[in-house]
Amino acid sequence: MGNQISFTVTEYEVQRQAIGAMVPLYIEPRGKADAITIIVFTIVYCINFLAVVYMLWHRNYPPIKAKSVKVMAMMMVLMAIWFIGDLQGNGHVPLINTAMTNCKGFGIWMRLLLGVCGVFSLMTLRAYGLYRIFHLHQTYHSWALYLVLGVYWLCILIFGVVSQVLPDRITTQYMPAIDICNVHSHYQTTLYAFMCTNVAVVIGFHWMIRNIKSSFNETREMVVTCIIVLGHIVYSTILNYAPLKNPYPFVQNLRIIYTVLSHIGVNSMWWLVMSIPLYNCIFNRQRYLVHWITKLRDDGCRRSTTTMGRHETGLLYAKGSIYSGKDANTITRPHMVFSQPPNSLTSRKGGFGIGRTIL
Repeated sequence: MGNQISFTVTEYEVQRQAIGAMVPLYIEPRGKADAITIIVFTIVYCINFLAVVYMLWHRNYPPIKAKSVKVMAMMMVLMAIWFIGDLQGNGHVPLINTAMTNCKGFGIWMRLLLGVCGVFSLMTLRAYGLYRIFHLHQTYHSWALYLVLGVYWLCILIFGVVSQVLPDRITTQYMPAIDICNVHSHYQTTLYAFMCTNVAVVIGFHWMIRNIKSSFNETREMVVTCIIVLGHIVYSTILNYAPLKNPYPFVQNLRIIYTVLSHIGVNSMWWLVMSIPLYNCIFNRQRYLVHWITKLRDDGCRRSTTTMGRHETGLLYAKGSIYSGKDANTITRPHMVFSQPPNSLTSRKGGFGIGRTIL
């Protein structure tokens, strides 16, 4: 018996259900609904990784580069790790005779620390980087930026190491009779206190950039991110602390809803940031670049990047800044009209038409 994805209820699931009834504990067997959930999100993450490959290939396209390409790529990797951890933690697959019986490895490290906290740490890093640019008028890449990330991950590692060395009986351990990882109630409270601290940090750093008015839509992203993060922690708390008849991993509807909401939420945050630049890079590359740089000028971002650089079309570019790139230099062509708003660009010989809507 391994991690079999079955569209029918297997004999092992029937035995597991019978053992649970002796406790008494009603266990809804894993079957078709769990299999569909796994397949759907596996396809979603395959599509996501294709988007990441495209993003990395076109990483020098300024509207994409401005979104912190390395941070967004790493975030997608950690989201996939989070999903794998959820397969174990939410009880979607059989664990017996597989590596997933390692409750700390998958449930604590992959699901919570690398998955949830890892994604939150990169969201915090990006928010703080934008705060440095638009509020402190400092460069994005500096030791102070990565110091924040280093402190964040140091706390995560300390929590993980302490959890690893503590005995399984007071943290989390595999229960072969019912094929589930059981979390001790006191340790569960510690996990939630740690996760709530992470949520508070994420919301705090996003609150710092609430007044940004720029071409990057950070205010909208901030609001949606905070709503999703708060919604996740509230629903997670209800599932784990509400007086339910059975723990949610044993109830098919609850475990599927939890996984679906978690990964729809986190994928929504990623695509909220990357969808517009990726779409326009594919379908509207040069015209969107003109539109984007015009808005950048209007936002006064030339004052927010650096006081050192070279002047091109009214913008200051720092070496290695998020605004520079080979595509940015193409806007110096004589047929580009920056004195007009983007929607006034009309088709001319060698110029641009307005055949596509700019998102």
